[in-house]
Amino acid sequence: MIKITGGKLKGQTLRVTDAENLRPTTSFFREWIFNVLDFHIDLAEINMLDLFCGSGIISMEFLSRGAYKATLVEKNPKVIKQLKENLIKFKIDPRNIRLERDDALRYLKKIISDTVCHHNLIFLDPPYKMEFIQEMLDLIGNKQQIFPEDLIVIIESAANYKLKIPAPFQVMKEKKGGASKLMILTRSE
Repeated sequence: MIKITGGKLKGQTLRVTDAENLRPTTSFFREWIFNVLDFHIDLAEINMLDLFCGSGIISMEFLSRGAYKATLVEKNPKVIKQLKENLIKFKIDPRNIRLERDDALRYLKKIISDTVCHHNLIFLDPPYKMEFIQEMLDLIGNKQQIFPEDLIVIIESAANYKLKIPAPFQVMKEKKGGASKLMILTRSE
């Protein structure tokens, strides 16, 4: 069980399936994300894409705090089943959330083949194979014109993982904790 740390669902517990490689983002990092973003964005305007969503805790935190919409991408059917149960438990409006059972990299390639993508926040947290992060960030950077100008990319990775930040992105904030690192990227002005 994981507790939601803020917003209208604060204190509610999220049930988490025991699945291989599932490691939910810690409350330490979740609080840090919102402490940083609260000064830079209006959460009510966030249409997020949560790739490798796992437990769904990041999307639940954003929705709890007033995000407009979230798309969660997960391929594990056992995890998807638990996500659906949590969405019912929290009475999340189906117009505000979309659950996609798909491989995260394949899903990203599919949406960037469109002419416009309305997601203005992307959360990347692959549970394994850190090279997915670089590949996905490069894909987003190469197609950055299809995303909104205010696009934010949040990446959770191993603390020692070296990432090449493609133009036009820059590191807004970075935080290390234990074996993990969180980076918030924005477009250069």
